[in-house]
Amino acid sequence: MKIGITLDMSIAFWVNGMQQNIVFLYSLLSRAGHDCYYISNEKPAHELHKDHKGMLLKDLIDDRNEVLDVLIIGGFDLLPEMYGKLRKRNPNMKLILVHFGNKLMDDINYAICNTETPRVPLKKPEGLDQVWISPHHEFAKEYIKTYYRTDNVHVAPYIWDSFFVDEKIAQLKKKKLSPFYRSKDATKICIFEPNLSFLKSCVVPVAICERFNQLFGEEIESVNVFGCQKLREKTYFQKLMHKFGIVDDTDKCFFNNRWGALDALSKFGSTIVSHQMYNQLNYSHLEALYLGVPLIHNSPMLENLGYYYPEFDVEMGAKQLKNAIQNHASIIQAYKKDAQQFLDSCSPYTIENTQTYLRLIENG
Repeated sequence: MKIGITLDMSIAFWVNGMQQNIVFLYSLLSRAGHDCYYISNEKPAHELHKDHKGMLLKDLIDDRNEVLDVLIIGGFDLLPEMYGKLRKRNPNMKLILVHFGNKLMDDINYAICNTETPRVPLKKPEGLDQVWISPHHEFAKEYIKTYYRTDNVHVAPYIWDSFFVDEKIAQLKKKKLSPFYRSKDATKICIFEPNLSFLKSCVVPVAICERFNQLFGEEIESVNVFGCQKLREKTYFQKLMHKFGIVDDTDKCFFNNRWGALDALSKFGSTIVSHQMYNQLNYSHLEALYLGVPLIHNSPMLENLGYYYPEFDVEMGAKQLKNAIQNHASIIQAYKKDAQQFLDSCSPYTIENTQTYLRLIENG
């Protein structure tokens, strides 16, 4: 089958997990024998070092000989009349909408908390056949059904591959830098939450570092918090952070702009403290596990990996941070082995993941 997948090629592949997820989905479907194409609004601004094909949306719509069997809306939506044109060429074209992000929580955030956003709710594409959501967002399945007025909502496998990480490792190696674990930098903490909403913020991770100091003394050498370019200008955030001694009493905590995680790990530290709500699977977590970097996290779906603390348990997070600092160097091989087993299960190339996606496309 000829499959088109929308992808915003103006955005770098490291900007968010969705960009990479679309690449992994293309790879899976192409390897299974389908003729895949990225559909982009404009010419690519960033190189993708894969033998993948693409076409401009304008060319797809204008060329009557371009007929798709499946259109996957992943990176951006089309104008309503465009669906009609494509359907006219192939009345049996299957239209699939993929939500890689947390739509329910995004809708709550933009409706209630971030009301000045220019974003508008996504319209249901005409002729929509299926909606795919990620396993860690299954709790929102009934909301998605209600929103799109369809029961044809499916949980699709979570897929990840080390392709982009390996590329970045090679680039850093040329600069004589490494993002892998370094025991001498274990007490240098990195926090990578995007701080775009309450779902993934630095508040709990900073509190964990503060609690660590309260329980174990000031062993932490530094805390680098990233993604703070807007946040650090907010008065409430400033005052809140200065309630913590690690910020107010020392010069060890730094609130930085957004950095790529691997770049930051190669320069600023070797331990990650994380927190999420309703987003249990994150590419940033998988990258850390792949690198063998200690990951202090609260994702129940990764409970047996990294250094887990439940929900908002700041004290347990601090104790797990202590555990990581003290013991990670001695258990790193077992840590990486366990992590790799999970990462292998997420591969776009496993038979199970491939067959599930093929069943969704062919029968869903």
